[in-house]
Amino acid sequence: MRRALFLLLSFLLVLTACSQHTVSEGTHQNQDDAGDPDTLLSYDRDSVIARNETMNGTFTDTSVWASDYCLNSYPEHDVVKCEFESGFVSPDTYMSGGGICGSVIWNVDLSSGDTRKIQVIYVEYDGVLTLCGVFEGDSVMTSRPAVYTFVAADPRFASLCTYFPKISSTLFENVLSLNVQSIESILMPDSDTLLAVDILSYGYDGSEPAICLHFFSVSSKSELRRVEIKGYSYYDSSVSDGVVSILLRADLHVYKPTHEYRIGATGEGKLTELSDKSVYRLSPSVSVVSDESGISVNGETVLPVKGEYTEISLPVFFSALDGHRFIYYNGGWEWTWSVCIYDVETKTSTELFGEGYIPIACVGSKLYTVYDRYDICGNLWETDLETFDSRQVLDKRTDDADTEISDFKISPDGKTVTAIRIDNQTHEETLEIYSTETGKLTVKKPLDLRSGYCKNIYFLGIEPALLFHRYDTDSDVLLW
Repeated sequence: MRRALFLLLSFLLVLTACSQHTVSEGTHQNQDDAGDPDTLLSYDRDSVIARNETMNGTFTDTSVWASDYCLNSYPEHDVVKCEFESGFVSPDTYMSGGGICGSVIWNVDLSSGDTRKIQVIYVEYDGVLTLCGVFEGDSVMTSRPAVYTFVAADPRFASLCTYFPKISSTLFENVLSLNVQSIESILMPDSDTLLAVDILSYGYDGSEPAICLHFFSVSSKSELRRVEIKGYSYYDSSVSDGVVSILLRADLHVYKPTHEYRIGATGEGKLTELSDKSVYRLSPSVSVVSDESGISVNGETVLPVKGEYTEISLPVFFSALDGHRFIYYNGGWEWTWSVCIYDVETKTSTELFGEGYIPIACVGSKLYTVYDRYDICGNLWETDLETFDSRQVLDKRTDDADTEISDFKISPDGKTVTAIRIDNQTHEETLEIYSTETGKLTVKKPLDLRSGYCKNIYFLGIEPALLFHRYDTDSDVLLW
């Protein structure tokens, strides 16, 4: 009887061990190394390949590997909690056969009270995650190219990996390397100077908030200087007649500007406290504040939040029209219920558009509104704010089936619309420029997204420029 129980227990232990080390199709497991207890506790590359650890699921399931690493590296402690911190996936265009490689960082809390930062490098192929490496602390990789290079050296996937392609020089005449990671805004103080506002720290994690102002020469394509501002979080920025205004917040919990960093025509900057905390000003005697309580004029709430669901009924200031009128919309960031004009003198509202229309830009006396931001052709409207007459700006295209617009901007003079169109079948993207006068497509350029991705559209004067993140250098460039 005892012998039968012993054989049954041994059989169950073997089944359990096999189920914990599933091998994906197309890969091989080294049986000799897999049976070595010392190897099972190790996470160096050779042992990881030998064990060939795989699992079904998504990148969130890599927390199992992070927890296992801590249990093996710190056997005297238990894992209390495993929380996702950050991660990224290299595009599937870099791996033939539809595979992708990724990096996930987990914060693992131990019973000792310590927290370990654990990075898991993995490959997802045919719906199966395969472990490529685990790193801790200072050895954590922060750049996409470093992670991809590490995966490319893995013999299990080396044949699937391709190289980082270069940005084609035929698409754009100018490329300005910014080497900035978190650009919040790009401004043009003058015709040859570009200012990029870089967020160094948001301050929400307890660290000191900080921004950095990078000044570049457009003609020489080089950085001129940089200015760091610590202790304040970024709110907004604008440029008028060569004078730059950077609005800042000293209190993260109050979403109103408290300070201004003002850069004059000479290029010198000065930080001052705002005597008027109003966000918008229609005239020297009329100031407007738009916040979570609604819209107030000179301290009086004229458009309060109504109803129980404040996030969808919130009135939001959009643009000043003249000294006594401004444009606002009702609704949250996902949907709008109306676009209106408010007259401060008569205290009345005039509705321009109803549900679903989103204001995009106000150029002179023309308001541009879109009904569907993913299909601007036939859905972009221009409204004359003097006569209130509206017209469709762009012709409906017949060759845009199975495509959508991922981003678009109106030029400062209102004469052109620049858009990025993505093909839902091939995932290829195209830069398109339309004329607002004729409604026709005038420029079409394919974008090689294997080399990076478009982060935003800006204008250098009236010329469109793309803020593009390059995978090979893991930095931003401006293309125009």
